[in-house]
Amino acid sequence: MPADNLSTNVVDSIQIEDGQMGKAQDTKEWISDIKKWILNGTPVNNANAKIYLNYYWANRFFIEDNLLWVRIQYRGEPSRVCVVLPLSKVTRVFKYGHITLFSTH
Repeated sequence: MPADNLSTNVVDSIQIEDGQMGKAQDTKEWISDIKKWILNGTPVNNANAKIYLNYYWANRFFIEDNLLWVRIQYRGEPSRVCVVLPLSKVTRVFKYGHITLFSTH
């Protein structure tokens, strides 16, 4: 799996929702548009998705296990792989990233 240890373990621990993370991503139009663009080459209609793809992110997004991920690198730091979170999942992921046995944070 290309994601770093924390991202992978947090997402794995949330899989108790039976794949709800992927479904939650699909409810957000900008995330869904990017996923369709990657999978099928479907034109992107959502303005936010266009911004992300036109900026410099287009070659940084990828899909694994029906989840949209992004590679992020800040100057002078190692590259990180992060799951793209819909706002509805942010609190839950932060919670699991800090209090579960699986987290390394």
